[in-house]
Amino acid sequence: MWFSFPGYNEVLCGFADDERINSNAKINNPNVTFLEYLNQNPEYQGKVFAFGSWDVFPYIVNEERSGVPVNAGFDKAEGNDLTDVEKTINRLQSEIRGPWGGVRLDPFTHHFAMETMKKTQTACNLHRLWRN
Repeated sequence: MWFSFPGYNEVLCGFADDERINSNAKINNPNVTFLEYLNQNPEYQGKVFAFGSWDVFPYIVNEERSGVPVNAGFDKAEGNDLTDVEKTINRLQSEIRGPWGGVRLDPFTHHFAMETMKKTQTACNLHRLWRN
């Protein structure tokens, strides 16, 4: 197909589903992605996150069914433990818009993902220290 959703489905699920995914419409993906599969594994449950610049990613990942938190489009970082970087990105992405509606610039997505990895890695390390 010559548009995005079917390709992202294929990459994340491992197979094409052109019968059911035939547009870029914001419909929940009927297929289980690798991210959802991984999140169902007890070892990884609650440790899987998705980040995307396009506001259709919550539907591609099927955030509702999968339980995988998705930060995409112009979503902001949320929570009581926001880092200074997350607070800055929240502010800047509303001030600096890209040329497409529903799609934020990739550096914002990159830094949101990096901050989440840093925070969750720190939490994992603290948990390991506490257990030992």
